[in-house]
Amino acid sequence: MKVAEPSIFFPLLILGGFSSGLGYVIFYRLVSTGGAVFGSFLTFLIPFVSVLLGVLVLKEPFGFTFLIGFILVLISLLLMNWQVLMKRKQTFSGSIDKSVGKSS
Repeated sequence: MKVAEPSIFFPLLILGGFSSGLGYVIFYRLVSTGGAVFGSFLTFLIPFVSVLLGVLVLKEPFGFTFLIGFILVLISLLLMNWQVLMKRKQTFSGSIDKSVGKSS
């Protein structure tokens, strides 16, 4: 197998340059807007996406323990981000209250 062959080089270029590069850009953009805790949130979800793709694409078995683990991780992520979510909710509701008050 030669890496310089076009049938091998172009898929490697697409996977390495486009997919990974785009993934890094999106990840760092989300971290810059959401913070480091939000970045860790995304890191915790990667195994679940991998398992779901394995179930859907490769027809791997789906166990009940996967569902329990997924729910527990989602609950823990919600608790980790609770303060940030409440702060955003207050900011969002405050901006709505201000805009409603101006139009009256």
